[in-house]
Amino acid sequence: MDETKQKFQSLENGFNQFIKEFGGELISELMPQSANMPDNADYLFRQQQIIVELKCLEKDHYQTEDDYSELIKRIKKEFKKGYVSESEITQWVNKQKTSEKIFSIIISALRRTIEDRIRQAKNQIAKSKEFFGITDSVGFLFFANDGNYFPPHIHIKIIQELILKKYSSDINGFVYFTTDRFCELSDIKGNGILWLQYDWINNQGRQQEVSDFIMKLGSKWAEFVCSHTDRQATLISDWNKEEVTEQLSSIKLVRPNQIIYWGY
Repeated sequence: MDETKQKFQSLENGFNQFIKEFGGELISELMPQSANMPDNADYLFRQQQIIVELKCLEKDHYQTEDDYSELIKRIKKEFKKGYVSESEITQWVNKQKTSEKIFSIIISALRRTIEDRIRQAKNQIAKSKEFFGITDSVGFLFFANDGNYFPPHIHIKIIQELILKKYSSDINGFVYFTTDRFCELSDIKGNGILWLQYDWINNQGRQQEVSDFIMKLGSKWAEFVCSHTDRQATLISDWNKEEVTEQLSSIKLVRPNQIIYWGY
């Protein structure tokens, strides 16, 4: 079990404590106790006028019996259409090979799951902007990989495409980070957690200000995790935007002996 989750019972509890230590506020503690109050985002940085919603990817898709049954139904449907062959299905069931076509079916379902969370986050951020009267504030979506073992570059590509295509009116950027997935990159020595930030802020020239703040938040999160796991933190912030997908696709899971913060 991830040591951060073990200490705080859940990733969300640990992140809540971290946000408060860093100077942010939990919106749940600012809202009136009303059963009719609509869902709002999770965190408010009042001085910076930044609203953050946290979503967790808590499990691998199709690892439960119900999930697997649903996937089988989807694959059978595509088989009847002639999209996938019987041999491709047999190889996949026997864990010999996953063809590109079957993988595309899995990714399509993953995309729908992620879009549901992005759509919900957009509405939550919009409601919080309205409630606090800061409609020109910056909205950020934080995606925490909390036990999902799909390659990060697949998650990130889907998240980025969906937000830019449909949800950028209230979501001005997102962060993808990990706690229990300790990784290594082929061209960087050591291993650690990921904190990858993407922003496209149009709020009156606040791009650099907000970007720097979110980057600082990431480095402080790495320090917070280390302080509760007795591991060493190192800051590396030289991601190459042109090569980030290739870098992420080369990630390997390893047993952690230190935590490295990779900023982007």
